[in-house]
This record gives sequence, C-alpha cells and structure tokens, in this order.
Amino acid sequence: ESRYDVRVGPEFASSWLPTAAQTTRIAAGNDWRYDLNTRDVIAAREDITTADSTYDFTGVQLTYDAERMNSAVSGAGSVPGIFTEVPSTLNNEIRRIAASITADAPTRFQKAQVLQQWFREDGGFRYDLSEVPSAGDGSADLLAFLNDRVGYCEQFAASMAIMARIIGIPSRVAVGFLEPERATNGSWEFSSQDAHAWPELYFPGSGWVRFEPTPQSRASQPPDYTEAQFAEVTETPTPSAARPSEDLP
Repeated sequence: ESRYDVRVGPEFASSWLPTAAQTTRIAAGNDWRYDLNTRDVIAAREDITTADSTYDFTGVQLTYDAERMNSAVSGAGSVPGIFTEVPSTLNNEIRRIAASITADAPTRFQKAQVLQQWFREDGGFRYDLSEVPSAGDGSADLLAFLNDRVGYCEQFAASMAIMARIIGIPSRVAVGFLEPERATNGSWEFSSQDAHAWPELYFPGSGWVRFEPTPQSRASQPPDYTEAQFAEVTETPTPSAARPSEDLP
C-alpha cells in the first residue's frame, strides 16, 4: 500500500479524479462519487472539476503471477457481456489478422503476450501523433490503422482490446498516465503530456490485467509479467492398444 497526497493545478480541469489503478481508500470531499460500473471517481455535478483541488487516497500495488495467468481458464463467463462483445460489422480481415498472429500460442495468456509483442515490435508499428487526425471509432478506421501501422496510444489500446475479444479474452480500455519523472522536491508531477491509454485483459484469479501495446518510443517498458517465458508444452505419445495376434482364436 502507498499513501498519495494530490494537488491539482488550475489548468487540469477533469470530471474524473485521477487515482491509482487499485484504490482502497479515498478522501476527496462531497463533490465526488464512486461509479461502481466504471470504478472511477467522478464529479457529482457538471460544474465540478479537478482544477485547484486537493485530495488523498491509498493505492495498492498488485503482484501478478504469470504462471497462474498462463493456466487460467476462460474468463468470458466471469464478466459482463460488454467486455466480450465484438461488433457484428467488424471487418473479417481484422478477425483473420487476430487469429493468424496468435495461432501458434498455446494459451490465452500467451496469445495476449503475442498481441502485445506484435504491436510493440514485430508488426512494424510506429507511434506518431502528427500523422493521425483522429483515433477513429469504426471498423474501417481500425482496419486503416492496422494497415498503415501508425498511430497513438488510444488506437493501440483499442486495437489490442478488440483483437483480444476476437480470440476469446475479455478486454477493456483504461485511461490514465504514464509514470513521470520525479521532481526536485521529491514529488511526482503529472501533466497532460503523460496522459495514456492501455488495454486490460481479464484472467480469472488475477482480475483485470494491464498490457502495453504502444511502441517503446512512447511506453518504454511493458509490465514484467507480460514478458514472462514459459516452458514449451510437448505432447506425450499415448500408448496404443496392442494389435491382436493372428495366432489367437
């Protein structure tokens, strides 16, 4: 557990309150409410923002077991259907790409690792804000991103999330901040330059797990567990029944 004391500058006016991914306690006054569906702390009224606000909370850093996630069963029945839905209008080429990339991975978790690696390195993608006019919200925009292979974090996050659903892994997109540099006074200073989006995939026993598909030029280091190595699974031949002797009656 870690205790956070937060002071927000006058220019950061948001209707949601930045917290740690896992928060056990928060004291932010009566102007804020906890949304059970999104697990966000949101403004109680439209005229409330984070600008010039102060608050404190306790956040929890979880340790994930890669072996446990690698052996996890399907989580599709453990979460609401909105996290497994794939639009019926989704281009079949996107489905084909997702299946092709992950075909050789033996488990759901390893398929997720392959997707992350494809976006970050193997697929030839490039992070660039200047060449992309919008994140897009439709099948055509997603396919264009996968073909052009240039975009920014929201596109990388949404693309990995929808491809995870295609191969049977519940997913969602989270928004927050990259970890900033530490200030000279010992505090950590976040700004809009640190704003980021990433996908979270659900594995029973571990919950919603963060992955990092955005290339290294923007997100330098993915979570350690997403790069875990596993022993190759080899099939053991099973003995067949002995062939009956022709001499027997």
